[in-house]
Amino acid sequence: MNYLNIIITSVVLFILSTINSYSQISKITPFIYDIKGVNAYENVVIAFGNFGVATLSFDKGQNWIEVNIDGGHNIVNMVYKNSSLIAFLENGEIKSSLDEGKTWELKLNINDTIIASRINKNNFVIRTLNKIIVLDNGYGIKEQISLQYKSKFNYDSEFAFVNNPPLQISEDKIYTFLDSNILIYNMNLELESTISIGESKYGISRIYLANNKIYVVTNNELREIDEESNTNIFLTFNKNSELFNEIEPSIYYLRVFDNKFYCFNAIQDNNNFPTYAIYIVENSKSASRLGQVDCSTLKKNFVINDIAIFENDFYFVANGKFLVKYNYKSSESNRISDFTSFSSSGGYLPLRINNDLAIHRNENNYYKLVPSTNKVKRIETETNFTGINILYDNYDIKNKELQVLAFDPKNNKELLLFTSLDLGESFKKSIILGYDPLKYVQITGFERVDNGYMIASYFKSFVAQKNELKLFDSNFNLVSNSVDSIYRNIKVGLINDTFYRINQDTSFFKKTYLQTSLDGKKWDELAIYGHSDEDTVLIDEEKYFTFSTPDFRISKEAKSSNKQYLINYLYSENDSLFTVQRINIVSKEIDTLLYNKVLTLDYGVTDAFDLYKDTINIIVNDTLYILDIEAEKNKIRKIVFPDNGAVIQRFFKRFESRNLFTYIDNKHEIRNYWFTINRGNGTSSIEKTEVPPYFYNSAPFPLPTSTYVSTKIYMDNNVTITKESIKIYDINGTQVENGANIEISNTIWPTTLTWDSSNQPPGVYFILIEYDGNSKAIKVMKE
Repeated sequence: MNYLNIIITSVVLFILSTINSYSQISKITPFIYDIKGVNAYENVVIAFGNFGVATLSFDKGQNWIEVNIDGGHNIVNMVYKNSSLIAFLENGEIKSSLDEGKTWELKLNINDTIIASRINKNNFVIRTLNKIIVLDNGYGIKEQISLQYKSKFNYDSEFAFVNNPPLQISEDKIYTFLDSNILIYNMNLELESTISIGESKYGISRIYLANNKIYVVTNNELREIDEESNTNIFLTFNKNSELFNEIEPSIYYLRVFDNKFYCFNAIQDNNNFPTYAIYIVENSKSASRLGQVDCSTLKKNFVINDIAIFENDFYFVANGKFLVKYNYKSSESNRISDFTSFSSSGGYLPLRINNDLAIHRNENNYYKLVPSTNKVKRIETETNFTGINILYDNYDIKNKELQVLAFDPKNNKELLLFTSLDLGESFKKSIILGYDPLKYVQITGFERVDNGYMIASYFKSFVAQKNELKLFDSNFNLVSNSVDSIYRNIKVGLINDTFYRINQDTSFFKKTYLQTSLDGKKWDELAIYGHSDEDTVLIDEEKYFTFSTPDFRISKEAKSSNKQYLINYLYSENDSLFTVQRINIVSKEIDTLLYNKVLTLDYGVTDAFDLYKDTINIIVNDTLYILDIEAEKNKIRKIVFPDNGAVIQRFFKRFESRNLFTYIDNKHEIRNYWFTINRGNGTSSIEKTEVPPYFYNSAPFPLPTSTYVSTKIYMDNNVTITKESIKIYDINGTQVENGANIEISNTIWPTTLTWDSSNQPPGVYFILIEYDGNSKAIKVMKE
């Protein structure tokens, strides 16, 4: 079916149906997932994470496959036993696979949230939020007791216990804790002893078995339990200079392998961060150094999620499919992943560039998204946003300009504007002086106008709050400033050189749509919105009375049939009513397109409003409502998403071919999904996201160079580079050399690339590396 037919079908559906319920989206594919834990065996390595996704190797890390467990629930632990993969899922399910993860069989559902699991020869032991359960090798429940998890270390559902295990087992004993007490059970779950660690500000957060003793972490200390059940301080987490020959004496990671403590100290080496020095802690006064592994990335706040070891091989995993294998006997490292610098706690509403292209910011990095092909590519930019706080970004379709408002925390009264005409590859920096302390400012609107810029902001400190609409000329001199003290963020749009905003005067409970000319000095009332006491709403033949004005609101500008509208979304929390209103800007007439009643509304619904062409898209709780701008009242389609818990925040963006749905709920970190809607029958199709190969380089050294210049290359394990794939260009784009004078230390990650530039005169050059259908240019200077 072509796009025209889809449009015709959609219009017919709008006209013929009242509220047409569509089939629930059966599955949506993760845009990106994170590795949270790792286990290693003789030949098998398992790196598991959220969304039911795992990366597996059955040949000691030489080759890797990605598997998905139906349902998409977070994996708390995945082990390999008796030629079977066994997955313990957060929702309480235990599944196994005998065909290397291709198919999965449900073995048991314990109907409680799993937070940790351990195995020995004869048993599986599971710690849930409310129980301890012992299973036999056939997944039968041998014993279970009620034991609610209580700790001053909070459980946050996202694999907190990978680094903070609340459960350990031996062949015949189970060790866990409750507040400041260690509990020891036998395999029949009979309590054999309780050991108190005494007064503790933070209680117990971790428990270990090493050196044939019990160890717990509390109050930033590792305490050893002796044979008389006394507790002694074994190590502290920042005062162990006698143990380690590193500048930093802190312990970053502790793991127990083969009954011994291993310590992984994060250090900075040659401006790479982090690298990890590996120690075996022999006792409280002696530690032997095994080696150092390079896990450095572009992210300065990069941290390891989990570490596993088998024989001489260590496996380090972190968010974003990051996996490094390190052999301490040969001191060789091998990056296995396609790490993309996506943060599991970041992610913002994409900026739509055109019908099938968007820019997505994650932390301070920008990515190009192509919905029609699922391609995601990090934008290589010369601008360094490290240490810069980004307040607001916007894509100006009229001027084809990416605009980023930010500030340097070292000077929080100086607002920075970065503008780019090449989708983020290069930026021009401007400084806007005399702003309020920016740590208290929220930017709520930004527009470039013919003679300057408009910035709408909301300022709130402990002693003051205000809304401002500031207009600047092209040199960023302040032209005018409209200030009011209402407790409401300004929502601003620009149509035909006129600004529109939603206003709430809390002193008179008057809520209005306002409009102003470009000087921003005088605002005229466009319309009053909200529900009066006399309003009633008829839904499904049942009458509801409304007694409140809306609590949540958002506005978008729209054009249809040569008419100009403001489309407004409103929600009244007191009477659970959400409304879509259409205001004709010329005639000032208000039409209500949609009334609906919901029992509860999760936070953040206003960010799940998207106006695409002539279609309004609104996500309310778990339902996507699709409404045509020119539709009659209640002519609406709806699509129900899977239940993902109480949603804290949502983002939704429509594109020509596909849709991006992002959400944060009370169980999960931020998640990004691509999905498609077949508008003929209302079902969704499933497509995988293509992530480009991981490839970046360290800063060339030395610069400028007189002869030799080197750079370190990090890339996917399946990517190779050769001399034949490298060319040298001058500043004019003329090729001056092939790769004959390039030396490559290794064809796979990591490798050091060295160019002998003695044949070239002083100037600026680019080393162009071609790999796997992509290319990378490295800029060097010769003196």
